[in-house]
Amino acid sequence: MAIGFLSIAALVSPTILEANPLPCLFRRFGHPCPGCGMARALSWLLHGHPRRAWARNPRVFLVAPLLAWLVIDGGAVRWRQASSK
Repeated sequence: MAIGFLSIAALVSPTILEANPLPCLFRRFGHPCPGCGMARALSWLLHGHPRRAWARNPRVFLVAPLLAWLVIDGGAVRWRQASSK
């Protein structure tokens, strides 16, 4: 799942995500959402714009390393499983 999310954020232009934000159930029901703007923030960050990423959601600087770790760790597990066969 982390690979898919990072791939979409890297491949889709941030300007497209700005024009078409993802729907948020938290906001729909009147609650503040801690994740709103995360897809746009990751996209801006992966495209080399850390200030714009911070403006969308400052938590991106916590989430991005965690997602990268999940991708690397998952790949290492698959590599070990494949090499042990």
